[in-house]
Amino acid sequence: MGRTQSESTHSAAWPHLSGEMSGRIRDFDWAATPLGPIDSWPTTLRNTVEFLLSCGFPTTLQWGRDAVLLYNDAYIPVIGTRHPAALGHSIFETFPEIRETYEPLFQRVRAGETVVLEDLPYRYVRDNHPIDTWFNLSYSPVRDVDGSVQGVLAIGVETTARVALERTQELYRTLFENIDDGCMIIEQLPRRPDGLRDYRYILTNPASTAMFGLPNLAGKSVRDTFPQEDEEWYDHYDQVIKTGQPVRFERAASSVGMVIEMFLARIGEASDKRLLVLMRNITERRRAQEALRQSEKLAAVGRLASSIAHEINNPLEAVTNLVYLARAGAVSPETASLLDQADKELRRVSLITTETLRFHRQTSQRSLTDIAQLLDSILILHESRLDQARITTERKYRPHPEILCSPNEIRQVLANLITNAIEAMANLSSPRTLSIRLHAATDPRSGKPGIILVIGDTGSGMAPMAQARAFEPFFTTKEATNSGLGLWITREILDKHQGRLRFRSRQSSAYRGTIFTLFLPADPTS
Repeated sequence: MGRTQSESTHSAAWPHLSGEMSGRIRDFDWAATPLGPIDSWPTTLRNTVEFLLSCGFPTTLQWGRDAVLLYNDAYIPVIGTRHPAALGHSIFETFPEIRETYEPLFQRVRAGETVVLEDLPYRYVRDNHPIDTWFNLSYSPVRDVDGSVQGVLAIGVETTARVALERTQELYRTLFENIDDGCMIIEQLPRRPDGLRDYRYILTNPASTAMFGLPNLAGKSVRDTFPQEDEEWYDHYDQVIKTGQPVRFERAASSVGMVIEMFLARIGEASDKRLLVLMRNITERRRAQEALRQSEKLAAVGRLASSIAHEINNPLEAVTNLVYLARAGAVSPETASLLDQADKELRRVSLITTETLRFHRQTSQRSLTDIAQLLDSILILHESRLDQARITTERKYRPHPEILCSPNEIRQVLANLITNAIEAMANLSSPRTLSIRLHAATDPRSGKPGIILVIGDTGSGMAPMAQARAFEPFFTTKEATNSGLGLWITREILDKHQGRLRFRSRQSSAYRGTIFTLFLPADPTS
């Protein structure tokens, strides 16, 4: 391929274009490469190089069978720290990690085929780190004047950001459509003519549709859909729009007969007036909690009544014996009649106390029980309360035997201890942790196998006076919300199961909190 004298005269200054890569190509020692000295390059190669240098998209030229690499300024950010060493070397030496996938494509173009690819994935090292990238690429054969293919011209646009965005959107779309909780996006509307506030549904997921038994709510008014809802809902909506602070709350939705736990978060700025709403139907949880509370109340009343009945029995027996003796020595029919009536009433009282004791014993049947399952069921009931108080729960269950016990009574014990721990941390600003440890153990006193359960909190701790009176009935530091029977009942139940309970509590600045440790034998009857 001959060149004119004019071309030879200006070869020293070629390429003539400005830019970093024009200068690097001009100054590079091409004589040490398969391309040879730059002033000996054929016109086809020179024209193609000038084209790629003037192109605004990342462009490379891979020349010859060795795929010697030339590229423009727009390509520099694509290869990162491999610039400028990549210039003048085979692309397969510069990017050995892509050889397996790229070489077949390179050979197709060398054979004369033009290849266009959209969002082609490439994994290679950029700035010393392996990354996943995507490109829209056009590979074209570069032909000499005789029609033979001498090189491959690649023009590309990186689409990594768009592909990543689309994948993220698809991920969120999948979560949005498949999450079990109701998920909505709502938008604040201007006040209605009647002065009431209103919002409009923008997006709703299938779970929210199933929750309310309504078709797709998108575009509909919240006020029109649920006209009976309390204004307090709208207070929460407006507050989150204004402050940007997420909020979680629970409300009874009277129109649908549910108790709903809601989480609100603002989307974008306040001027966008949009909210993300997550909803969970906690009606069954609330029913279970209420049933547990009622069970706790009934259990407390039953045990208290049983204790009272037991205490009545002893003096009752003495009085009955005295009446019997008095009847034997009665001096008048009138006195004997009165004593008969007294004996009759005493027998009725005795029957009442006996039935009370019998009722208590009937609710205490024992069975093999997994303490871990009891703990988990109680924690599920307290899940919302733990979340609202921002208490972290740490559970560590090691292998442990089942316990022969009264499940309802032991549930009462565990519920008391966990409730006390939560209440001890509820109003603190410091990190709050409920720690639960369960493992097999042997009682060093009796040698009986069983379990050790440790329940600890990072609450305010107990004052020395409170520690000394902790197991007294009706003693409490929370007069408005607590009967003071919890730990008393707990110890009574554990005594009946031949268990033991101890605790330690601190209020120092270095460490504060309370730890309860209880032991239960696997079989208290053995």
